[in-house]
Amino acid sequence: MNIKKLPVKLLASPKIVVAQFLNLPGENRMQNLLQRIEKLTAAETDACFETVQKEFAGRHRDLEQVFLRHFNKIENQTEIKVSAFK
Repeated sequence: MNIKKLPVKLLASPKIVVAQFLNLPGENRMQNLLQRIEKLTAAETDACFETVQKEFAGRHRDLEQVFLRHFNKIENQTEIKVSAFK
């Protein structure tokens, strides 16, 4: 059998990736991520959220609902309470 390699590369698409839940293995990794988010000021969080909405809201319907589902999933899978982030 002859195998011919093509110069095709598959790259992650930002059009899809944002709406997918990032499942980090181990509660420790999720805690580290949430601790980093907690360190942000309210203005920094608002600016980040606005940027994400501007860049991805046109590609995803109900983007805010997607994030809320992700928060709920984190709470259900771990003992971490993320209601403070909502």
